[in-house]
Amino acid sequence: MKADTRKGISNLQPVDITVIVQGKPFPQYTSSMILLQGKINNKKILFDAGSPYERDSIKQNFSEKSISPRDIDYLILSHWHMDHMGSIDLYENATVLISEESYILQCKLYQAVKTAKTKINPFEFLVEALIYELHKKNPSYELLPNRLRAMANIMFNNHHLLETFINIDKEKRIITVSEENYNLQPYIHLIKSNAHSDGDLIGVVQDSEGKLFCLAGDVLISEKELDNKHFLFNVTKDMDGIFPGHGNKINLNKREFRNC
Repeated sequence: MKADTRKGISNLQPVDITVIVQGKPFPQYTSSMILLQGKINNKKILFDAGSPYERDSIKQNFSEKSISPRDIDYLILSHWHMDHMGSIDLYENATVLISEESYILQCKLYQAVKTAKTKINPFEFLVEALIYELHKKNPSYELLPNRLRAMANIMFNNHHLLETFINIDKEKRIITVSEENYNLQPYIHLIKSNAHSDGDLIGVVQDSEGKLFCLAGDVLISEKELDNKHFLFNVTKDMDGIFPGHGNKINLNKREFRNC
């Protein structure tokens, strides 16, 4: 871990960590949603916004915890994929944090879907647009046909969420993270990675017992991938657990990395 990353972590203040939605892997692709509540100023930070197909569950889970989406102060999007921004329109008062890379791609994809709707074969146009945008910066990007078409489908059917993102930007409620390490308030330390997509953001937080946890987004989709995630090993070797993007919380004190 880089020295500046460790320094950022050492200055963290404790937060209460609540799982709003437990993520599910492919083919459901429901992302985990983690709520952080700070002890200072009672700030509420949400890490990822779930799947657009889980909106009723998201609303119900907030209600059961006596929290309104309007109470969220900050929404952090780990990356640009639609299954992580499915309830973005619920957080009317939140400032949205996203990496500069994801922000640029999100704006391009909004225009791509808008243009696709004018075409004779809009879905195929969008698939080709995704292939172009994902492939041009990273020729080794693994373009699995079934997942690529699923990605195009969820974007096409939920274009209003991309439009919401653009409107939030017009309201100047978006912070783009360009640094490799970024601290939001004293509550969460963000580290930029390109391990899943360009500009992934992962978070590091400390709970009220002083334990450190990593919010991994899709840099780690589920525990079965952990042994081969060398980047995460370097980040989390002194931590107590990881919240992956689509799986159960992993207790690191009960297991060891292999192949690292």
